[in-house]
Amino acid sequence: MRIIAKTILILNISIISSTEYYVSGTYGNDENNGTSLSTPFKTIQKAASVISYGDICYIRQGLYHEAILLENNNGENGFPIIFTNYNDEKVVLDGTKLIDSSWQIYSDNIWHTVIDFDIWQLFVDRSEMVMARWPNALFEDGSIWDKENHWGHGTIDIDENAYSNGTLIDDPHGEVDLGESGLNIVDAIAILNVGSFKTWTRRVLTHSGNIFTYDPVPDWKLKHHDYFLEGKLEFLDNENEWFFNPETGDLYFYPPDGLDPNEMNIRGKVQSYAFDITNSDHVQLKNIEFFSTTFRFTNSDYGLVEGCNLFYPSCYKRMLGVVDTPPEMSIFVSSSNSKVSKSAFRFTDGAALEMYSGNNIIEDCYFYHIDYTATDLNGLMTTIQMGGSNNIFRMNTMHKLGASATLNPGNEALIELNDMSDSGHMQSDGALIQCMVGQQPGVEIRYNWLHDTIKYGARFDGNGAGNNGLMHHNVIWNVQGGIMVKGYEHNLFNNTAFDNGDKNDIIIMIEQGGNEGTITRNNAANKIAGHRSGSYQDYPVPGIYDHNWNGYETNDDIKNLLIDPENYDFRPLPDSDLIDAGTVINGVTDDFTGNAPDQGAYEYGGEMWVPGISWELSDVFGDDFTEPEPFYDGSLFHVSLNGSNNNDGSIDNPFATIQFAYNRCAEGDTILVHPGVYYDEIWLYEKNVVLGSLYLTTDDTSFISSTILDGDSTDCTLAIYGNIDSTCRVTGFTIQNGAGCVYGQGAGIYIESSSPILDNLVIKNNLGTNGGGICLNGNSNSVIDKVIIKNNSSEQGGGIYSFNSNPIITNSEIKNNYSNNGGGVFLELDMSTFQNVIIANNNAANSGGGIYCVLNSNPNYNRVTVSNNSAANGGGILSDQNSQPVFSNSILWNDSPEEIISHPDSLTISFSNIQGGWPGVGNINQDPLFCMLEHGYYTLAENSPCLLAGENGTTMGALNVGCNSINFPPSEFSLVSPVDNHQLVISPDNEEQSLLFRWEESLDYNGDSLTYFLSFNVEDAFNDTIDTYNFETAVPFSYFFETFSLIELNSGTIFWNVNVSDSFGIVSSNNGPFSIFVDINQMNNININNTTPEKFTLNQNYPNPFNPYTQIKYGIPEDSYVSINIFDLKGSSIKTLLNQRKKAGYHLTSWNGTSNSGGDVAAGMYIYSIQAGKFKAVKKMVLLK
Repeated sequence: MRIIAKTILILNISIISSTEYYVSGTYGNDENNGTSLSTPFKTIQKAASVISYGDICYIRQGLYHEAILLENNNGENGFPIIFTNYNDEKVVLDGTKLIDSSWQIYSDNIWHTVIDFDIWQLFVDRSEMVMARWPNALFEDGSIWDKENHWGHGTIDIDENAYSNGTLIDDPHGEVDLGESGLNIVDAIAILNVGSFKTWTRRVLTHSGNIFTYDPVPDWKLKHHDYFLEGKLEFLDNENEWFFNPETGDLYFYPPDGLDPNEMNIRGKVQSYAFDITNSDHVQLKNIEFFSTTFRFTNSDYGLVEGCNLFYPSCYKRMLGVVDTPPEMSIFVSSSNSKVSKSAFRFTDGAALEMYSGNNIIEDCYFYHIDYTATDLNGLMTTIQMGGSNNIFRMNTMHKLGASATLNPGNEALIELNDMSDSGHMQSDGALIQCMVGQQPGVEIRYNWLHDTIKYGARFDGNGAGNNGLMHHNVIWNVQGGIMVKGYEHNLFNNTAFDNGDKNDIIIMIEQGGNEGTITRNNAANKIAGHRSGSYQDYPVPGIYDHNWNGYETNDDIKNLLIDPENYDFRPLPDSDLIDAGTVINGVTDDFTGNAPDQGAYEYGGEMWVPGISWELSDVFGDDFTEPEPFYDGSLFHVSLNGSNNNDGSIDNPFATIQFAYNRCAEGDTILVHPGVYYDEIWLYEKNVVLGSLYLTTDDTSFISSTILDGDSTDCTLAIYGNIDSTCRVTGFTIQNGAGCVYGQGAGIYIESSSPILDNLVIKNNLGTNGGGICLNGNSNSVIDKVIIKNNSSEQGGGIYSFNSNPIITNSEIKNNYSNNGGGVFLELDMSTFQNVIIANNNAANSGGGIYCVLNSNPNYNRVTVSNNSAANGGGILSDQNSQPVFSNSILWNDSPEEIISHPDSLTISFSNIQGGWPGVGNINQDPLFCMLEHGYYTLAENSPCLLAGENGTTMGALNVGCNSINFPPSEFSLVSPVDNHQLVISPDNEEQSLLFRWEESLDYNGDSLTYFLSFNVEDAFNDTIDTYNFETAVPFSYFFETFSLIELNSGTIFWNVNVSDSFGIVSSNNGPFSIFVDINQMNNININNTTPEKFTLNQNYPNPFNPYTQIKYGIPEDSYVSINIFDLKGSSIKTLLNQRKKAGYHLTSWNGTSNSGGDVAAGMYIYSIQAGKFKAVKKMVLLK
């Protein structure tokens, strides 16, 4: 059964194939197949209707106003359904609608209009306006967060018996006095913070003076009652306020600074969810921005939201009369194993994010300006609500938050590396991290910064029944009570806390659970006690309390023991009492340094951890919302081979010809040409347009070759004239087979008195009179960029002909063109600029194979490569008739019959590589080492002399490095002496002499240093090499004597040869090896093989030093058991060479530089020893590497 199951799995995987879908709101069509950049859908919903597991939907740049529903459509593990932006383009899902109806003055500064759709949030220039309210408050001055001065207060704190649930008596303060306001607030919507950490909305039922009534709320508390009012036109009395009547469609607005709203960009929120994903697992949203809308996952596991940017994602519908109802917010409902990461949530009216079901993750996210009313929320009414178990909240940054409690994490959660601050503005009570009774067992809160808030930092709250929570390595400062713990058997380790107001830094409550069994250890805080504000002396910490630094006990300030707490460096000072003052806690202090763990959140010498997001908000998303740039300016017309000139030119109804589309265009319009071969004669005159293939919108270079303007060898292909300027652009085409437009000029493109931009074109196989590729006539100053001009022919200027013009030509190639004069380029009365241009393989029958420059032309060439051009005169360039070209940082090489002819000698050349040389500063004459020149590639090898040899370290030539170094091997050479078959007889009379070995010198054309290797070989018995930098070396006769003695021969032939290396390759002599007959009989009176030594001997190894092979000779006068071993200098055994019985005589054994285990040993000195009977001896030898 296992085998069958495995086979089925493999089959399932093998049939999964993904489809890439594309969406473009600009040029897409839902009737397209959506599977290419050129045939995208128009709507994301269309893609969602066909997408399947493993598929990706790429969304092109733009604003999309859609409510996308994905239902009952699952991805799979490893094959998710993905919606993402294309190629880092800015994609915004917009939940607003433009309000473009006419505004009229209603009264004083209030304007009025009527709309036929509901809105519940209003924006001017993408900034939120305030719902008409009392008391007034504004976003721009921050008063919206000022609850003390911009909310009404109840009298409950004066007299807790003043009223009961359902009634509120206003306590006048400052300018806030309901009784004196003159308002009738019956039927207004009251936002009521009458439940401490809970707030509700209710309709006002009755009102008299400073008293009003409402339907009672649950969990009403006897402290801190605050409120404000919305929902009535009477409240509209302040700039930037607005009011909408959903029953009549009447919209009222008080614009700032007396402005006319008819001249303002005003939009209203009309949508809650751009993505509504239901019953669909493994769905991912990536790199999408949301404005005034958001996402909802329902019963959809393994969802992912990543890299998303949300502005104003949620807003209560109080303006539509909806009360006692949570806002439609960013949420995962009944969806487990999901993740939100690297996303930003800003300016919510409602909670930031809720995730329910368990095993969910919120990681590396940014939260700001979250919920300025904090009403009618779920559960504890927190900023982040996570349900279920085993959730993770990690590496998040949160500040400017309304709800009393910031994070409610669910059960058994991990909360780590978060930077949380500035919370709880809109409610009483609360903490940045709030764990209620059921959430405390198994929770771990670690490595967080909790600071600068009017609430607690972190607390285990509830009725005292909570237990077994863990907090460690947190830093808490400038909050109102650092850590509070209720319950029992909790663990608090290695926290640092200080400056936390009137309350204590770490509070282990004696009441509410008693904290029996709670362990408080390794903490460092100014005030640790068993009471909210009482001292440690009066309220000792219950449970187990040890190894803590407590300011109550030390009478010191913990900040004095930290490096720089004002600048967030909370590590202990080197001489701090905190160091090594803690105790080991398994699983918590495992990475401590020193003798014991330190007290507090940071270990001296340990990691300097910094919590919060890992990315820069301004760099990734920007500080403010911006709309995506449009693809093009003006109107957009489409041309397709399947179109008709009776159509309107839209994507659904394209034109058939480019010329017809141009005739219909206005100044600044765009013509988008779909793939195909077009045989139009195209004349652009008087009006500037952008003419492009789909390369214009996709950056897909395949559209350049598949969108062709063809002159059919008889017609003009493209002419541009009539004062066209640089706002005209032609991009993304192949232009071919043209025959010229005006008297055969400009066979590819003809330009007269115009300066369009030409880019990303291939101009080829055109035939004309002047300018086979491009003709520029009479003050035509085009920018020509990334254009390939090849295989064109003309009478003058095979590639380009420029007369009385000043074009700028960059990043282009002019190759394989032909003409009578100027095979590549013909310039007359010209001041053109060439930058990073290749002019190569062109031919002229007469003059100027690469460039022909005449009649007072003064072009400038920088980083130009002119190579392999040919002509009768001036293969590279011919300059004549008072022309003065200037070359810098360029290469002129291998042109035929010469590089340059100048009449007179008027070229200025500097910092260039000129074959044959040329006078000028910084010029050189060296092979440039082009890569694969046979294929027409003019990039440079890594060892090219042109690299960084130009002015100020610029590289010479059009292109940079394109291949590895090109190496020329050393030249051939021959052995000289001693001659082959040389005879060498060694005797006691000449043993001190040497034999001189000589060979011819080898040359290296790269200038590399050469090493010669003189090698010797005696059959299979001996190999050795001597290296030298010279082409001769003397070898002593003793070398040959020792060699033959070592291999136990009295005579024989030794072969010698020489190799030479430049570190890249090796060349052997062309006539070796030579032989030498060596006779050492006169040095040995008795044949070594028949001699029995008179005593035990151990000879010095040979060769020595060696690498890696050496031999050891020894003699034994009688049959003996022989052991030979190798040791290192510490005496450790390295290798046993011999351990056996041997007959009397001389013997050899060898070592190859390996250990007993077979591995190579390191270079160095080694000791070898022999033991034969009672004889013992040792010697040293040196192994080289």
